[in-house]
Amino acid sequence: MDPKFVGQSVAQEVAETYYSENTFFVVREYLLPNLLSSHRFLTAFQPYNHIRKLTVLCHMYRAELISNRSEGDEIVPSDNARGLQFLTSTYNGLSSLCLLKQRDKLEITIHLESMNIPSFSRPRRRVEFKLREESWMLHFLEVLRQPVYDLLHSGSRVTVYHRNNDSYRYLTKFGDANPNPKDLFQVTAEEWHKEKSEHGVWHFSRNLLDREAIESDETPLCEALGKRWGVQSALGGFRGI
Repeated sequence: MDPKFVGQSVAQEVAETYYSENTFFVVREYLLPNLLSSHRFLTAFQPYNHIRKLTVLCHMYRAELISNRSEGDEIVPSDNARGLQFLTSTYNGLSSLCLLKQRDKLEITIHLESMNIPSFSRPRRRVEFKLREESWMLHFLEVLRQPVYDLLHSGSRVTVYHRNNDSYRYLTKFGDANPNPKDLFQVTAEEWHKEKSEHGVWHFSRNLLDREAIESDETPLCEALGKRWGVQSALGGFRGI
């Protein structure tokens, strides 16, 4: 409400109630900073002090996939520069979640949406995922690592949900109708604190792997998946919808 018409105190009270009692759905992660930090009428009002429930949608296919007609219209990952630009934009947006206060009361859902990745499409069959798809998912997990762990270890309830066409999976132990969670975020608070302190200024890009090196030798990819995420594949656990 505009305080010009209802007064400053009423506008403040209405804003606090609105942000604290509603669930917000953000359709692009780069819109998060504006939602969390500004109010149309109350210049000093900070929504991040009051928001308690929020879902953010991350479209992985926006820079992840391109059409390569020379390979029979197969969907393939984008080049390194474009991919890094996308990952950085996603990381910057999701990092703003750490502005949120009273984290023990927060319920955050990060909804990953990917489309038409061939290896994702048959969750009940044994599929050998291609290295380029494994490496892309590993890099996206690194983007999620800091905001998710910072929130989890502050007491927040964080659900990471990944959908690809007619298949889905949960990457955290939270989530409605989640009978078989594939919890990839199992680092303890002490381990996470140690990791961040060893980094100095933590940034996801320090943990990215060179794409060309991965395609010629899968050892670095396997080691990263095992050491940092405790899995052999970053793409397992899909179920049919």
